[in-house]
This record gives sequence, C-alpha cells and structure tokens, in this order.
Amino acid sequence: MRTLLLSLLLTSSSFALRAQVYLVLEGYHAKRVMEYVVGDPIHYKLQDDKLWNLGVITGLHPETGTVFLEHGSINISEVSGLRKVGKKQTPQKLSNALLLFGGQWIGYAAIADVADIYTMTTRDVIIGGGAAAGGGILRLFAGRRKFKVGKSKRLRILDLRWQLNS
Repeated sequence: MRTLLLSLLLTSSSFALRAQVYLVLEGYHAKRVMEYVVGDPIHYKLQDDKLWNLGVITGLHPETGTVFLEHGSINISEVSGLRKVGKKQTPQKLSNALLLFGGQWIGYAAIADVADIYTMTTRDVIIGGGAAAGGGILRLFAGRRKFKVGKSKRLRILDLRWQLNS
C-alpha cells in the first residue's frame, strides 16, 4: 500500500502544472504581488494609448516577455498600467444594489403619486436620493484599482517550471 501511494505521488508530481508561469505585478519592497496565469482576464493600458484594453491571457513567453492574448500579443515593456478586476466584486455589487434601490424607491413613489394612490413626500426623495448617492460614492471610491507600471511597480513574467540543462 505504501509503495502504491509513493508511486502515485511521484507520477502525479512529475506532470507539468498549469500555473507554473506567472505574469507578476510587484511593488518594490512589497510583500504582496498580483499574479495572473493563463486564462485570467487582464485590463491593461499601453504606453501610447489612452484607452484601457481587456483581454484573456492565452499564453506567456518568459524569454521574450510576451503576453499572448485572445486577440493578439503584447510585450510587457509596452504596458503602462494594469487595473484590478474580478477579485473583489462586493463593492461593485453593493453600489449597483444601492443605485437600483434608490431609483426604484423614487420611481415607485412618483408612479403612486401620479396615480393618486400615495402622496410623495420629501422623506421619499431623501431615502431614494441618499441610497443612490451612497451607491455612486461607493462606486467612485471603491471601484477598480489602477496600478501604474514604472517607478514603484514592476511587471515581469516568472517561469517556475523545472528545466534540465543538457
């Protein structure tokens, strides 16, 4: 039984794993890094471009510093900024819910006021407007975080695969 488990462990560890090549955004003297692997979505901004681009990583080539995306390829030296996406969506969901709640509160109160079922008061405007304003402020401050590649942040490709030199 022991030999069976040992042989199973050795054969399973000999296969190449998917997450052995990383695209890493690291800050100088920082303990935490942002890691991207093949299949992750990435928002990036090129040096001569003002628009943010979205792509899914299909491959990483560490020797040339090339990131292969679903619609082309980019060199990591051309990237001037990254935007964090998809990890923590709680602030975005909460801000969307608050905006929706505020709009619906005012909308239902206005419809009921027009239909002479209910008289819309300042309390309704304060509740709906406050919820919508809170959602907008939350979206503004807790939205997507942007990172500039340059002085304090470095973008590189780490290859942790086992290689034999022959």
